[in-house]
Amino acid sequence: RILDAVTYFDDTDAKGRTRVGARALIGVLRPRYRMQNERQLSLYFPEPPPVLDELYQKVGKLLAVHPSNIEAIYHLYAPGALPANIHMDNFNKFLFPHRYASVSMFFDDNEDGGTVFPLVNMGPPPPRGEMSVAWEGWEVEDWHRLINETRMQVDDDGFAFRRVDRDDANDFRRRALSQAVAMCRSGRAAQGPVVPEMGTAYMWRNYKSNGEDDVLTIHAGCGAQKAFKIIGTFFIRDWPGPFQEHSTFWDPRDQRDNLIDELQRQVEVHMLQSFRLNHIDRLYAQQRGIMKTLQGKRAADWLHRRQHAHLLSLGSDNVDLNTNADILHLTEQYGQKELRWSKVAHANGIF
Repeated sequence: RILDAVTYFDDTDAKGRTRVGARALIGVLRPRYRMQNERQLSLYFPEPPPVLDELYQKVGKLLAVHPSNIEAIYHLYAPGALPANIHMDNFNKFLFPHRYASVSMFFDDNEDGGTVFPLVNMGPPPPRGEMSVAWEGWEVEDWHRLINETRMQVDDDGFAFRRVDRDDANDFRRRALSQAVAMCRSGRAAQGPVVPEMGTAYMWRNYKSNGEDDVLTIHAGCGAQKAFKIIGTFFIRDWPGPFQEHSTFWDPRDQRDNLIDELQRQVEVHMLQSFRLNHIDRLYAQQRGIMKTLQGKRAADWLHRRQHAHLLSLGSDNVDLNTNADILHLTEQYGQKELRWSKVAHANGIF
């Protein structure tokens, strides 16, 4: 379902007509999208298809919570994707209901592509002359203190200390991000224990027993080096949904009323279209591999013929040229203005 949602992105029109060779994305098969960056996207299903709904139920039983308290988001990473940030799952102190626990479930058996926690000590101290941020105890404790001392200050940036980007003002937090990237580059051995194993779920709590946010849960997702990585994240909330964060996901056909939101949607639509065109061969190959595993070689050969027809249709409609033209138009329209992406939309600002 996740691969189909990307491979056949925007191939079904408002009347349900579908591009040749594509699978119709209608009803429970039609997700909402969010581009995290040019190599990672997230999907949310307002009405989960049966196989994903069953997964909801199993996670709920495993953790003894009602499915209405579970927020499920699915992620697809392009081969070789590296994290752009490290973050807590309560990435904004104003996020409510709180994500008091998190579950990551892997849908593949990739060699690497784990979830890394750069502040967690996973072994003996590093050799003399080498440094691991996890062993800089006073820096970790100071970061933990800042998170918890500021969480009731309503005038501060809600993302402060909870998400770290490359331009963060603090040297230690930038080094923690750099270490997470290095762990992703170093393969499976450096990424444990949260590493891919099909059907395996990992759970961690986001708060200490005294109710404080736990800085040690700062983490990042790694892409696999040689394949797409697909993972499901299940956030356990302390109050039932619906959840406000789902409003940030979009449908390629539904325009937003707010100008800023609509511009962001347009940019992400073109990013996703470019993403699937750049990776279409690998997407096709992974689809066939799954089909062969589930239904055998004949089914995979049938799918291969459908994919060939789909590719010809994309080419005949010049989808790649149209996407590039749309991106150029957006650049010409807004490229000369002082527009800057930020994590918070200020009252008089765009992006």
